[in-house]
Amino acid sequence: MSAGGIRACRGEKPAAMEESMSSMQQKAAELEHMAEVLITGEQLRLRLHEEKVIKDRRHHLKTYPNCFVAKELIDWLIDHKEASDRETAIKLVQKLLDHSIIHHVCDEHKEFKDVKLFYRFRKDDGTFPLDNEVKVFMRGQRLYEKLMSSENTLLQAREEEGVKYERSFVASEFMDWLVQEGEAATRSEAEQLGRRLLEHGIIQHASVAVKM
Repeated sequence: MSAGGIRACRGEKPAAMEESMSSMQQKAAELEHMAEVLITGEQLRLRLHEEKVIKDRRHHLKTYPNCFVAKELIDWLIDHKEASDRETAIKLVQKLLDHSIIHHVCDEHKEFKDVKLFYRFRKDDGTFPLDNEVKVFMRGQRLYEKLMSSENTLLQAREEEGVKYERSFVASEFMDWLVQEGEAATRSEAEQLGRRLLEHGIIQHASVAVKM
């Protein structure tokens, strides 16, 4: 999403602006990657529950709720064409482990092993560490999808000083929309949300990086 209708601050050096833009874009890319992993993990978790791959299991007279067997998951990924071979499947699941989406039930293994070990999705045991940056990104993504699917004309091509900006919006209109849609209780709260989206690189000024 790009915020339009905000004029650039005078006197800011182009090099500083470019560096700021680059930093924001890099951070946004990192958050977007994290969100993609989260979405992939959640979709997989739901499918594994539906097909009873995730279930309560017993080992040495102890019951481990809502877990799956590593080797069985690799088999499942290959059988369902989610991975072409075991090596690819292991790399896919290791990414979920690296992002703390899954973990070994006793937290004894940091590397995913294609053996009969129990693993669990952290969302199933309430230990998933959803940090503030990811929360902001996911909310920004939801707002963007809501804007794109609605019939309003908030996102549209706009022109300023001979330059055309696709899918941009005017900040004041965005604040009004957030309040009207119940995304913010007051205009002040809407402004705070807008600042968080800007600070995390979810939105940016259409031409230069400035503070909202």
